[in-house]
Amino acid sequence: MTSYPLGQNRLWFICCVLMINMGLAIPPLSFSTPTLNTDGQIQGAVLKRFDMDSRIKAENVGVTVEDSQVKIFGMVDSLEEKHIATSIASSLDGVQSVWNRIQIKPKQNEDREIRLGIDQLIRLAGILYADTMRVDVKNGVVTLTGLVATQKDKQAIQKIAQNRPGVVEVHNLLGVKGPGRQDSQIYKDVLFYLLWSPFFKEDEIQVEVKNGIVALTGEIDYLAEKSLLAEDLANIQGVEGVDVNSLTLSQKSTSSNMS
Repeated sequence: MTSYPLGQNRLWFICCVLMINMGLAIPPLSFSTPTLNTDGQIQGAVLKRFDMDSRIKAENVGVTVEDSQVKIFGMVDSLEEKHIATSIASSLDGVQSVWNRIQIKPKQNEDREIRLGIDQLIRLAGILYADTMRVDVKNGVVTLTGLVATQKDKQAIQKIAQNRPGVVEVHNLLGVKGPGRQDSQIYKDVLFYLLWSPFFKEDEIQVEVKNGIVALTGEIDYLAEKSLLAEDLANIQGVEGVDVNSLTLSQKSTSSNMS
């Protein structure tokens, strides 16, 4: 397959017109994906992605890379922005791990203002049992306690708290009041997800479910697949949490990044 750099698109189009007039076949226009082999290339790619993303103030974030291990540092406005930086870096080819040392910039908002703001947003979201919840804030650290109707409500409240300016950390201790599901039912749903997913092979990932907590072990091809698994499986009914910390990168992935 023939590959053309972006700067030659116009030339390729002109050639195609001439070839059509001559009755010749047109070669396909495709773009090859660069393989990040060196620490310098990975560092440059991470910084470029930060600069491209409107959700991050790239000038406030620095990146170092050693043996494909990415370290991010600097200061951002919110916990959500910190998480976005981790997500972007871990999604790049060649990245083995991401160590996020970004700090949250202290705001003028006092703990009371943060608490009132989170309370108001929770009620505006129409979440059931909002009156039974408790939001505590100390030095920007938010602790959520009480009961919610569903796992999705719990995740929604987590996001509300994370996005609030001045929040540096969120401890989500909310319980789910809705009817629980048996671990065996959750286990079957997780296996079904893996069976039909185009990204994972069910024989390469082991699943254990205990008290609604899904624990995964085995190998994955890319670091970003951890986040994908955690997010997708958390949406299965009855799942209280997903542990992907024991998943490791496959030897195939490690070898290709080093070659």
